[in-house]
Amino acid sequence: MYVAVGSKIYVVGGEFYDTLSIDCGSHTVQPIVGIPRLKYVHTVQHISGKIYAINMEGVFVLDTETQRWDHVMKKPDVELCDMFTDSVVMENKIYMRDYGNNFVYEPKESKWELDEMLNSEEWWDACVVDDVLYYYDINVKELRAYDPKQRCWRAVKGLEELLSKMADSWGSRTVSYGGKLALFFHKYHLRTKVAIWCAEISLERRQGGEIWGKVQWCDVVFDGDKSFYVEKCLDVLV
Repeated sequence: MYVAVGSKIYVVGGEFYDTLSIDCGSHTVQPIVGIPRLKYVHTVQHISGKIYAINMEGVFVLDTETQRWDHVMKKPDVELCDMFTDSVVMENKIYMRDYGNNFVYEPKESKWELDEMLNSEEWWDACVVDDVLYYYDINVKELRAYDPKQRCWRAVKGLEELLSKMADSWGSRTVSYGGKLALFFHKYHLRTKVAIWCAEISLERRQGGEIWGKVQWCDVVFDGDKSFYVEKCLDVLV
């Protein structure tokens, strides 16, 4: 699992269960010692200088300043699936989705709860901009938004031209980028080739709760063999 903190990317768990810190400015990799051996990590998120790694055994917290781990909860007090499909951070809470339910973890109180409204849609590959969750719904061909304050889902308006271009695309990924939303998507061409597109979208909340998007630019950022695809998007400051 991966999470970006400033100019660094933290890799938590995996084949060797180790945690690595990748400095994107100096292009160096440093292992973090004295860590729990986390084999199956369901989600990793960053809030206020701390990295939260969650699995079936509990919640583990890494202080990015002291580089020390702490086991704050032995086991979640909700029944989690073996695997999460996605997770995001909104209002300093971690929102997670598995194959059946949506869960919210409150780090300050080490408290878990369910979010029934968030559970009404099967969101994945989502990002958060200004505490609103966004994802591209391939079934209805819309960029969808969830506001935890209003507790409702909405379609982002004003993106008709972009959505038309995405009609035959696959593998969309979203990432918050400098207060805007970057949307990556893949399109096959010439049978053996794939083009990876990126659209940079600015977002505006209007009266009545509507959210409008405006495409700042949209173009191909990679064109090559169809075996290439975007697995994960991270916003790193360098």
